[in-house]
Amino acid sequence: MCTIINLKGKTIATIPNLEGLYRISNAKLDENGGYAAAASGKMSISEAHRKLGHISYTAVSHAISKGFITGIALNASSKPDFCEACAKAKSTRQPFLKESKT
Repeated sequence: MCTIINLKGKTIATIPNLEGLYRISNAKLDENGGYAAAASGKMSISEAHRKLGHISYTAVSHAISKGFITGIALNASSKPDFCEACAKAKSTRQPFLKESKT
């Protein structure tokens, strides 16, 4: 069980652990039917790439265009920027030779 307590010590939520995850099954929706953490509005492909956990640009555009991700509209004129975080995360090791030199 996860218990959320405010600064005054009052319990404001208790969330059960279901199969290793804490899930709020009866979450209240805002007036538009969205969730509290939902993204909205138009954004560039690079901004969506960063906000969605640095998934590939192709995956971002595919997921949004097919409706797997809702609440985000891509700016059609935006082009992918170089992502320094993704470049740093890639391996810098040289590839192994196909045959060893003897």
